[in-house]
Amino acid sequence: MKFLASLLALAVALPSASALPLEQRDITTSWAGVNSYFLHAYQKSDRIAVLDAIKAAKLKTVRIFISHTYANNKDTNSVEMPDIEPDEVGEWDDTQLRAIDQLMVEAKDRGIKLIIALHDRYMLGCWGSDAYVSKYKLPAVDCGTPGAIKDNDVTWWYQDPSPIYDFENRIAHILNHQNSLLGGKAWKDLSDYIFSFNIQNEGQGHLRNNVAPAPNWWCDRSKKMRSIMGSSKILVSTGGGNEFSNSDISQNWACNTLDVVDIHSYNGVDGFKQNAPTSLNRAKSAGKLVLFEEFGAIGDSKSSQVQQHIDVFNGLKAPWMIWQINKPGKGSADFEFWTDEATYGVVKTGAEKALTLTAAQSFRNL
Repeated sequence: MKFLASLLALAVALPSASALPLEQRDITTSWAGVNSYFLHAYQKSDRIAVLDAIKAAKLKTVRIFISHTYANNKDTNSVEMPDIEPDEVGEWDDTQLRAIDQLMVEAKDRGIKLIIALHDRYMLGCWGSDAYVSKYKLPAVDCGTPGAIKDNDVTWWYQDPSPIYDFENRIAHILNHQNSLLGGKAWKDLSDYIFSFNIQNEGQGHLRNNVAPAPNWWCDRSKKMRSIMGSSKILVSTGGGNEFSNSDISQNWACNTLDVVDIHSYNGVDGFKQNAPTSLNRAKSAGKLVLFEEFGAIGDSKSSQVQQHIDVFNGLKAPWMIWQINKPGKGSADFEFWTDEATYGVVKTGAEKALTLTAAQSFRNL
């Protein structure tokens, strides 16, 4: 009886899962999120409208990039947002980080966490050119021109110690940035507001037949990040490649300092039907998390294609994030969508269903 009484007393003393701080709980249902890569550059009223639409759709995360965008990007009436290294590598302009400071507060008020990509691969002379292009004389092309993307071979940037050193300085600058709206806390300590840090959006994407030429690059950068972040509850995530072939690679599953392997693909639902179960099984075997972080559709059957994708992910009971919500959307003409399009209703219904499913993997810090 004394032993039983001791066990009962211990059970009373231990906090229940629901009593734990949110960032210490595991989320045991599946869930969904959305991309909106320059949301922090929106005018305030439009930004709030987008966040309210994300909340109404029961989406748990929104993913943004730290990169330059022009004013009125995609006809959204957004402001120009300079990169944090606008002119010279290592010379900082924190305008963008301060805009994200504001966004994370607004998102938290709506139960939404940020996924922040620390850089965009396509600013390396593809759809845009940043200070790394000028410093390292990378081959800049207009990737909107058919066939041109093959000429933007920036393999060297992922392999040479000099750009790697510069990029890790960028990582440190971002993770140590202090949010003045939150008592000056560094971003690395804001797990109530940030779900994960993507190392880069689609790192090594569209290089040499979509095979990553520097497969250890993600793991090596994650080691640097974790050395800065310490025991932070914020997850370290890859940010994906542009396809399964350079997202789902053995080096990422074997890496001790990577928490989430992100999968991106726009090759249609059949590719996910074939490959997504394998990625999920690899994640389980490796003790890591997998997130189907980018997918989308275009054309007259856009909403039905999106539905088919969501059916695959929810069938696997695995989390997903669609590309992307914008105000206004582009209808069938582009991957963007808004609340007046059928795609929004499909996403909302799919996200609501995801939250009713017992997850294939439990996610912490959500």
